[in-house]
Amino acid sequence: MFVIETRRNSAREINVVVSSHSNDIPSTKNEVTFVAEERNNSEGLKRSPPIADASVLDRQSLLLRAVASSRHSQSSQSSNTTTTSNNYDDGITVASISRLRNTCHGNTGGESSSLTATASGGCLNMTLRGGANKYNQQISQSTELTCRSDYISPYVCKRLLSLSEDMNLLVRNITKEAKTLVHAETCSLFLLDKEHSELVAEVFEKNGTSDEYLTEIRMPLSQGIVGHVASTGQMMNVNDVYNHPYFYPKVDERTGFVTRNILCFPIKDSSGNLVGVAELCNKIGKQAFTRHDEQIATTFAVYCAISISHCLLYRKLQEAHRRSHMAAELLVQGSTLSIAPEDILRFTVRDIPASTSFHADFTQFFFVPRSIGTGDTYIEASLSMFKELGFIERFRLRRRTLARFLLMVQKGYRDVPYHNWSHAFAVGHFCYLLVRTAAVRSALTELERLSLFVACLCHDIDHRGTTNAFQLQSKTPLAQLYSSEGSVLERHHFAQTVSILSMEECNIFDQLTRQQYQIVLDNIREIILATDIAAHLRKVDRIKKMVEDGYDR
Repeated sequence: MFVIETRRNSAREINVVVSSHSNDIPSTKNEVTFVAEERNNSEGLKRSPPIADASVLDRQSLLLRAVASSRHSQSSQSSNTTTTSNNYDDGITVASISRLRNTCHGNTGGESSSLTATASGGCLNMTLRGGANKYNQQISQSTELTCRSDYISPYVCKRLLSLSEDMNLLVRNITKEAKTLVHAETCSLFLLDKEHSELVAEVFEKNGTSDEYLTEIRMPLSQGIVGHVASTGQMMNVNDVYNHPYFYPKVDERTGFVTRNILCFPIKDSSGNLVGVAELCNKIGKQAFTRHDEQIATTFAVYCAISISHCLLYRKLQEAHRRSHMAAELLVQGSTLSIAPEDILRFTVRDIPASTSFHADFTQFFFVPRSIGTGDTYIEASLSMFKELGFIERFRLRRRTLARFLLMVQKGYRDVPYHNWSHAFAVGHFCYLLVRTAAVRSALTELERLSLFVACLCHDIDHRGTTNAFQLQSKTPLAQLYSSEGSVLERHHFAQTVSILSMEECNIFDQLTRQQYQIVLDNIREIILATDIAAHLRKVDRIKKMVEDGYDR
């Protein structure tokens, strides 16, 4: 077991006594006197508690061996020894000898504070300069690497894995952590775009305080140091980038950043497949990135690969869920239910009744269509209107197909308070009254009248009982699909109409020519989109102007 004692000899001198007591190490007691550059208020003897058994914490024992052996090298090179001091919370001044270096970033005490017992949780920083022996240098460098690697192991991995839901946030954190661990000025992370065989930098970390989003940087897999690392799968540590044949200077020209040196390493998943490439630029305080930086980058790349792979998997699951949800939303209401053959027979074996058989005032504008009943009555009345408008005979509409079409339209409406099948029938009835008038018959072609009547029956299919504004604010699948074009619900109603017409034995326009079919669909689309209430006031003004000035075809 090792014990460190410090005694202040004077205002500027501290005497350090290192004692070893262990079964496998001969008992020794060595003293070293250090000259402090600053004074502090602590006086007297400060004795540290026992640190750790050498068999348990080999790293601490090696460092303490080095401290104990420093007495011999001090006696021969005392004239070359320089000291500095560090002030810690308990007021003790701990000297930093020039022959040792132990930089344990983030150490806050506990088992890892083997050389900081007299510093109350601070870190003993011993700076290695000329005159140090090679053995002590290797110990200090190995300890530094071990401390830095231990620092990133548990915490960074946990932090990165917790960001699996947001790729942009994950990339920003990866660049920050990588930059901090190896002390680089900047870090960029290029993700692999397999479809285009390119590397894409979505985030470029410009400084230590904020992330600056630049225009997306894309690089072919065969271009630049990044492309070479992606192609070979090997890390590259380049000291003078502008003299390197693989360096691609256009990124510097584009961003205004001047690159001096680069440490570039691949990020691979557990199967060895490339996920991306990280590029660290400009080592801070040194001319180039060191071998220890390479080892840290290799370890860090494993964490990056795990977190990015998890994020990509999460994104795929979210996309699959979104597509599944959207597919369910786009299904025609009731389309999964088959139309029973007997239902179709009810409307095909009997003659189509006259409209006045439902009510004597059926052909009057003041008639309330909802008064005739529901269910089969609406279907029969719709067949009657198709017949009396001349559409069945003129366009050779098959009776069975028309009955199935009307039944599917009926099923397509949800049971909402207003935008339901009764509302659609009422609008269709009003259209029926309009197109029967001589004025409208002379103004519209037969195809236009057919389009108008079908559009009125279908104009609110699968309405959710909400507004377009609600769809947009709630970011529903319908809003994601149609928001860029506007009129979310109206576009959905038209899509549902086309879906029904595309079903087997539901296409009532199958006897039309290709040109006529396209005209009818275009008309139906325009009419249904015109029902968007957001544009109502503009349309009212146009209608008033047409009434005053007349209608010119």
